[in-house]
Formats: sequence, structure tokens, C-alpha cells
Amino acid sequence: MGIFKNVCRQAGLLLYPPVCTVCGAGTHPGGGWRDHLCEGCSGRVRRCGVVGGGSGMRACWQCSRVFAGLGVKNQRCAECLRMNPAFDCAVAPFWAGGVVRQVVHQYKYGGKRHLGLLLSEWLCEGWRDERLRDPPVDLLVPVPLHWWKKYRRGFNQSEDLAGRLERSVSGGGAWGFRGGAGGPGVLPALRRVRWTDSQTTLGRGERLENLRGAFALQRGAPIEGRHVLLVDDVLTTGATLDACARVLRKGGVASVRALAVARG
Repeated sequence: MGIFKNVCRQAGLLLYPPVCTVCGAGTHPGGGWRDHLCEGCSGRVRRCGVVGGGSGMRACWQCSRVFAGLGVKNQRCAECLRMNPAFDCAVAPFWAGGVVRQVVHQYKYGGKRHLGLLLSEWLCEGWRDERLRDPPVDLLVPVPLHWWKKYRRGFNQSEDLAGRLERSVSGGGAWGFRGGAGGPGVLPALRRVRWTDSQTTLGRGERLENLRGAFALQRGAPIEGRHVLLVDDVLTTGATLDACARVLRKGGVASVRALAVARG
């Protein structure tokens, strides 16, 4: 079966040579996201300071500001102290600009669902952050879409990415969870009960007001005492994750952290 799949893959590459999803240049197929970005565009993907700060570096508990020489875990910057979000920390391994923004946009709105593979591998980069390891995560909870928006788009990108993340990390090893056998599962514990206007042009305060009462807990969702990881595609001001985290807190979770592909 493995030989047959490999032959089919090679035949597909001959008929449809892989091209970069951003610029259209040819790529060097190697499996995974390398099939979708050329070397030039790959080099323009910007990492966020929240991961991989280097020896002696600590990232702010919520934002991407990095502090040097601080031995205190979950050090908070003045902005995060002012915001006081309901989640314990949020991690986003990339900046949501340039190449990353184009990939996310094509994935969500351009019908290129296959780019979920690339985004899920980027999401796994965020799993390196030690703050997502202790305590071990019990549940992956995707940020919900309103049913009408999900119908129009055809899918919820957060659910898709959470499922891909579960499959990627549950096998153990470098990406593996330390919690129960097989790792945590995806639980759609939240629902979006109210339509909200686009938040693209809104500031954090306006976004929080726009999201007031927009989320609710799924009836009977088994989250009490669990360690939850919220999953989303892009973290902008943190208002959406904050609103979701507040609902989960009221439901009795032991902790709630967040992971997104990129910060914009």
C-alpha cells in the first residue's frame, strides 16, 4: 500500500508540478508545507518573539514582547497587566503579515483548504513553548464560528486546525502531550450564540463590547477541572480568546491557555 501511494504521489507531481501558493514559482516537493511555498517566500515568513527567544529570554505571558534575563515564569508587561485577560497565556509562533497573512487568507476565504497542512505545521511550532506543557493539556477547544458564517465559509478554520494539531502531537515525541494515553481530544465546548460584526477595524475595547454575550458553553460539555487549550488561527488583540476564556472559566476549567498560528 505504501509503494502504491508513493507511485500515485510521484505521478501527481508529474501531472501537476507544485507551485508556491503566494507567488506561483515552482517549489521543491518534499512533503508537507514545502510543497506550498517556494524558498523565497519561505524566507519571508516572520517568526513572533513569543517562541524561540533564545537563552535567557522570556516572552510576556500574553503578548509577543520578550524580556531578557528574567527568571520569573509568566512575567507580564504593563500592557498585559492593564488588559488582564481571562486566559493564562497565549502563544503565536508567527507574525500575521506578508506571506503568513496571504496563506491564512487563501485558506479561509480562497477555497484552498489544503493549506491547513501548512498552517497546522506552523501551529505545531507554538507547541514548543514550555507554558503549554505544564500542566499538561486535557482538551483542545476550537474558537467557534456563528452557524451562518460557518455555512457561508464551508468550515470553521479553528476546528480544522485543532483536529490537525491533535493528530500531529498526540503521537508523542517532540510534539507529544504528556497527558493521558493518546493525548487530548478536540472538544467543541463552546458555541457562538450571537452574530457579531466584523472586528477588522475595531480596537480592543470595541472588540470586547462587540463580543459581549457572543459565546456560550455547550450544554453538558465535560470541562470542569480540565486544563484547556483554546485554538484559533490568528490572535490580534486577544479579545476573542478573552471572551471564550471567560465562558470556560465560568464553566469550571482548571486552566485555560491559547494557541494561534500567528499574531497580527
